[in-house]
Amino acid sequence: MFLDGTCPKPLATCAPAPAPATRLAPPLPAWAALGLLLLAALGAVGYGLRDSHRDEALLTSPRAGDIYTVHAGGTGTYSLLKVLRAGGNGVELVANEYQTTDSNPIALLNQASRYSQEPFVITRLDLQIMRRRGELTDVDRP
Repeated sequence: MFLDGTCPKPLATCAPAPAPATRLAPPLPAWAALGLLLLAALGAVGYGLRDSHRDEALLTSPRAGDIYTVHAGGTGTYSLLKVLRAGGNGVELVANEYQTTDSNPIALLNQASRYSQEPFVITRLDLQIMRRRGELTDVDRP
């Protein structure tokens, strides 16, 4: 086939003219995609560190109404402890009588009828130790 579209041979033996090559948009460079993923990961880590520091600060100065999420390592269940009073080195708590496998059980378990009627006292140091062992996973202050 000639450039003008005519064919010197019979039409059946003429090959069609090749389509003009089109240029596709270049793909996103790998370094740019990795940069975006790195920024997202740093944001998530930064948020986790900020939340961890906030929890540590709340543990050092407990107030009545604070709610601690506790993890029972062997069973993989979570429950809540609620601060009744904090004074001196002791913190008076009541335990929630229910457990769940949800790692954020506050919405599910935080009802007055689900807490024990018998308070117990624990030291602030014991709370810090529980936090470091991973037994106390979250601190909420309403």
